[in-house]
Amino acid sequence: MGLQFIQSEVLSITKNNAEFKITLETNETLDASQIVISSGPFINNIGKMIGLEFNILNTLQRKFIIPDPKNIIPKNMPFTIYADSQKLNWSKDEIDFFSSDEKLHWLLQEFPGGLHIKPETEGIKLGWAFQTENETPEWTPKNFDFFPQAVLKGASRFIPELAAYEENIPNPMIEYAGYYTRTKENWPLIGPTKEKNVFVIGVLAGYGTMSACAAGELCAHYILEKDVLPSYAENFHPLRYDNPKIMDAIKNLKSDGQL
Repeated sequence: MGLQFIQSEVLSITKNNAEFKITLETNETLDASQIVISSGPFINNIGKMIGLEFNILNTLQRKFIIPDPKNIIPKNMPFTIYADSQKLNWSKDEIDFFSSDEKLHWLLQEFPGGLHIKPETEGIKLGWAFQTENETPEWTPKNFDFFPQAVLKGASRFIPELAAYEENIPNPMIEYAGYYTRTKENWPLIGPTKEKNVFVIGVLAGYGTMSACAAGELCAHYILEKDVLPSYAENFHPLRYDNPKIMDAIKNLKSDGQL
């Protein structure tokens, strides 16, 4: 269809009349009449180049995969989420150790629900989105000591056999991390911004893969100036915070929308 794919870091965007000039790390420049900002946790890095800043949060979340030599988790077990909050059942020595280091006090707090387990070809995938601190996103996330131990400790609360892996985590362990990028209510940003011919699509914390195709289609409707939009479109509009009706709906939400 004549599309050319270019992979490079965007260094700057300048606007001249109705045209945008995009300077890339490769020293190439691109001219564009329309821009879609879809840079995940880095949407404000791009937005600020055009005078835009979105009210978003970035929280770093981790998952890991370990082998399951004891065959504790059946391969046909569904994706399972433990919905109850809990305090982890640490030993007295562990409690004393965590209490002695201010950086480890978080391990003694009450953890929210949402711990999840899923069988994988390699073994078991586990995750727990208990971090809520807003962070400035980085390409290389910081290390997070004791995360696997905390997750396994919590998982053994409802699958007791997993306690066998708490002190002797099977290797190799594959650990990875990424950001949940969200608005306060966890509704996405999809559509035109206050800057003419600049669109945004993103902030899909926890449901990005599930919603990506529909989100892309909705943004394309705006770009192509379709007359008829889905009934939910206004709820995801980037300028919705100026809409009193939608703000009332957000204020009445009984959940933060996190999946």
